[in-house]
Amino acid sequence: MTNHINKNILEVDNLKVHYKSKSGTLKAVDDVSFRLQEGEILGIVGESGCGKSSLVRSIMQLEQDSTKGKINFLGTDLLAANSSDLKDIRKDLQLIFQDPLASLDPRMTIGQIIAEPLKNYNKWLSKKIIQAKVLNVMQDVGLLPEYINRYPHEFSGGQCQRVGIARALILKPKLLICDEAVSALDVSIQAQIINLLKSLKKKYALSIIFISHDLSVVKYISDKIIVMYLGNIVEVSDSQHFYNKNAKHHPYTNALLASIPEPCPKSERAKLNNLDLLLGNLPSPINPPRGCKFCTRCKFVEKDCFDTRPEFKQISDVVKIACKII
Repeated sequence: MTNHINKNILEVDNLKVHYKSKSGTLKAVDDVSFRLQEGEILGIVGESGCGKSSLVRSIMQLEQDSTKGKINFLGTDLLAANSSDLKDIRKDLQLIFQDPLASLDPRMTIGQIIAEPLKNYNKWLSKKIIQAKVLNVMQDVGLLPEYINRYPHEFSGGQCQRVGIARALILKPKLLICDEAVSALDVSIQAQIINLLKSLKKKYALSIIFISHDLSVVKYISDKIIVMYLGNIVEVSDSQHFYNKNAKHHPYTNALLASIPEPCPKSERAKLNNLDLLLGNLPSPINPPRGCKFCTRCKFVEKDCFDTRPEFKQISDVVKIACKII
């Protein structure tokens, strides 16, 4: 019996997103490469300013002038595609935004918002067919049919995010990108949206990129996790290994994992007393360290770390880490 190997739906190679400014070149994403398989949920984590959102915008081709490298999606190099090709490709590549209410037009009803992408790509569809498709996807995301003529201000944040998910799914995309899609929601609502995304992944045969700074959330949805620091990937791991207490990690990953709050107050106080806090502050992406970008904050730093950029070490079949001391 042969093992089924999923194909890569997205291949990113040597991606750079650099912004020109009066102070110099801001390296938001600097030489990033990764793969996303069909049916996989990829979590991308890191503190604010590490390049997560710039990475998303480059994949969506919203930063064309600032982006170099290769982004291969469903066999097409997005950086080489013209505007007509990109419009066709974006049917299969949809984005869910961080602020659910701000991403919805307040002058449009929920039905109109969800139907808008369908109308843009299928101008020949009748109103009856469009309404049927809208009602169907509303049911899939847990919205009642009677909501179809209501406006965004009449809904909670969680309901608005369900509308955003329905709008993204109406075209039946292959890849869904969630950029901090639950960070603006209450914890209980976050759990509902996470469970919804997991069920929709199966029903719609989706691949998902889930971007977050909250490792507790990423734990429950991701198959694989990428850790970013100052525009670079420092670790790639499957989810099972990533949250194993005995697993080997990049020093930055260890600091992120140590920052997850403990539910028991006594355990939390004990952890805080022994916590290895990061040294210093995040360096400027305009003038980052020449070697390892984490060297100015790492307590294990060696002399070579300041001058030589670390290469990835394959720790196991499912883990690779960019660190000289591992």
